[in-house]
Amino acid sequence: MTDKKMKGLVVSATSLLIFFACFIMVGTGLAGAASLSVNPALTEDLAPTDTFSVDVVVDSAGTALSGIDFSLTYDTSALDVTGATYSGLLDGMYFVNLNDGEVLLAALDNSPYTSHAGTVLTIDFEVKAGAADGMYDLELDGVTLQDGSEEDISPVTINDGQVEVEAESSGSGDEEVPVLEIIADTGVFGVGDTFQATVVVDSAETALSGLDFSMAYDTSALDVTSATYSGLLDGMYFVNLNDGEVLLAALDTSPYASQVGTVLTIDFEVKEGAPDGFYTLDLTDVTLEDGDENPIADVDVIDDIVEIETPVEVVIEGIDLLPGWNLISVPETLENADVDFVLQDFGDTEVDSVFYYNASSGMMEIPEDFEPLKAYWVHNDMGETVTINETYLVPMVPSVPPMLTLYPGWNAIGHTAMVELSAEVALSTIDDCYVKVTGPWLPATSEFAYVGYNGQEGIINGNQVGTDVFAMNVYEGYFVYVDEECVLA
Repeated sequence: MTDKKMKGLVVSATSLLIFFACFIMVGTGLAGAASLSVNPALTEDLAPTDTFSVDVVVDSAGTALSGIDFSLTYDTSALDVTGATYSGLLDGMYFVNLNDGEVLLAALDNSPYTSHAGTVLTIDFEVKAGAADGMYDLELDGVTLQDGSEEDISPVTINDGQVEVEAESSGSGDEEVPVLEIIADTGVFGVGDTFQATVVVDSAETALSGLDFSMAYDTSALDVTSATYSGLLDGMYFVNLNDGEVLLAALDTSPYASQVGTVLTIDFEVKEGAPDGFYTLDLTDVTLEDGDENPIADVDVIDDIVEIETPVEVVIEGIDLLPGWNLISVPETLENADVDFVLQDFGDTEVDSVFYYNASSGMMEIPEDFEPLKAYWVHNDMGETVTINETYLVPMVPSVPPMLTLYPGWNAIGHTAMVELSAEVALSTIDDCYVKVTGPWLPATSEFAYVGYNGQEGIINGNQVGTDVFAMNVYEGYFVYVDEECVLA
């Protein structure tokens, strides 16, 4: 970079490094008069499906406070976290992340630093259905408070919390009823994609002599290519495929018994030109017959919904840089990748800092070029959005497909294509080594929007999702966690 663009980098680099250290690693601190506490210390009289909230409260006991980070762990067999809200007590950059069984916070204050006492984080919980009676710990871990010299405060008193669950006993009036449910494959499907849906019966200990139903679907978006009966009832059966409807009638042979399991597997294909949207797989005309060959009066029928969304090529006029820190990338080798060339429209008072986190050294670096598959922190010091003109982002033709070596831990990566892809597709070359991916970065709130978990599907909890629905977009940057050295391509 030019001398002009080097101005002000020292302060920017220091603040970013402190923040990034909070993101990459949660330090360990102990306490004197300073404390970090879960409030209330005991939450009691909770039953399955109840909701409650706790606050994490800091008291620096008269010591100036420049930063804080910690994690709160909880028992996933009994509790779900539905949200976590930062209070803004420290008014600098902050990062909140929800992992399975853990909530993380890292936050910085702006100088001049002062002492603080108050709530830093409010966490919302739900007691899981089926949670066992007992006491469950809310444990503060990896606690670090930093003083006005940005040194660890020691010691720090840590006060954990507890939750008491007392499941309400179910009476004789909670008798189960038979269920017929259709369950579709999870995910988002596009034109030409195929998926399956299974129809499952549970007669709830009632003898089952026969069943029949139809399953209706939208022919503007879906085709049924086949339907296979499972043989769960071993008598006569009939399967018929009509336009927009699948029919099944099946009988068992005596002596009749209760049944649980799949009765029908249906194969679908998304039609050419299918509009984006949600489509119901609708079970209708459902009849289950008991051991006396009479219709069962009360049957719980559960439909399912599939989502269709066909990826479209993203038309970009440039890269928007919002006020504050932005995390950007380029998917292809540029014709002229020089940082000064790409940012030539901005002075040192506008876009004043560019950094790359090198996972091999664990250090922030000032790059000379924008390289493909890497993610770069770029700071817009203006109060308004500016745009990197697309004429400075022309790809080199021809060029060698880019590759990037990733190292154990967090790596700053870019998107691999010029169209939106799920992480499951975009990161397929490192499928055997990555654990999770987080992004995109939201400059307005200084946090990552989502965390995608490799091997998981659909929406898990809040901003925690499977990689099949974690969207990766052109020019966005991400952080991916790998457990061994591997190569992204």
